[in-house]
Amino acid sequence: MPKKPIEKTRFYGEILFLEIFSKIDEFLGKLSNFQEILLIKNRMFPCRS
Repeated sequence: MPKKPIEKTRFYGEILFLEIFSKIDEFLGKLSNFQEILLIKNRMFPCRS
């Protein structure tokens, strides 16, 4: 009997981990898109330092 709650918490832990991982993945995707946009903008309008 004491085995069941452990499996349940492990199951919820995996779901939580996957949710967090997908959120991080989504964020990194947005971040890389933003960096690409910045690169394109810098190519179109070169900054003079």
